[in-house]
Amino acid sequence: MPSALFPAISPVVISVAHAGRDYSDLGELARVPLDELRPLEDRYADALTDPGGAHRVILFDRPRAWIDVNRETHDLDSSMISGVPARILSPRARGGLGLIPRRLAGVGEIWRRPLTREELDARLFDYRAFHAALESALKAARAAFGRAVLIDLHSMPPLANGVQAVIGNAHNAACDRDTTETIATVLRDAGISIALNQPYAGGAIVRRHGRPALGVQAFQLELDRRLYLDAALDRPGDGLPRLRDVIDRIAATLASDGAVLPIAAE
Repeated sequence: MPSALFPAISPVVISVAHAGRDYSDLGELARVPLDELRPLEDRYADALTDPGGAHRVILFDRPRAWIDVNRETHDLDSSMISGVPARILSPRARGGLGLIPRRLAGVGEIWRRPLTREELDARLFDYRAFHAALESALKAARAAFGRAVLIDLHSMPPLANGVQAVIGNAHNAACDRDTTETIATVLRDAGISIALNQPYAGGAIVRRHGRPALGVQAFQLELDRRLYLDAALDRPGDGLPRLRDVIDRIAATLASDGAVLPIAAE
């Protein structure tokens, strides 16, 4: 997609990769009830952003079960595609959560049959379109502001150690230390406990698009679902407005060139 489609409104771009909830194209292929694919989602992570707000938001509206845009294309399990020669699988593909998820814990295999090459190509088209949109938005932001920052927004199940947010900067390869510390400061000021790169260091999105040496910072932000969902971790809960404000503050701080903004009075 050409960058002209994404006029820069801020140096900050927000991506939401795993919040798609339209499973209508998967009913014939799925060997399990479609509700059992929902654990793949970052449930309602899209509600944490405002597509019409101060920063560009790029949403992937297909479900993660369709294709995972936060995986590399070499994370494909070749046994899932008819007529494709077998190859050595990446660890993610071997675990069943590769480019196209194959199985889920407690559910097992999720597809009735292998995909045809044409079906794979349709999914890869959506994958490439998403990454092209991100690239265009970041390019436009860098051209307009001399820099760009990508917030790759995700949610995670509660962690046993009580950490509520994980900043993944690909071990400083996608986002430099100073920017990372700015993000951490905003989260700490909001009373959110954090970890860096453990257990999530950042996937294909930040690794592909983060180029600190070229003025493009990118980080993956994993947030405990209890911070914004209801007790069943299924629907938006009472904590959603507060967490959305925290994300807005992170974005505004990064847009202001990293000067941590004061907390507004209640």
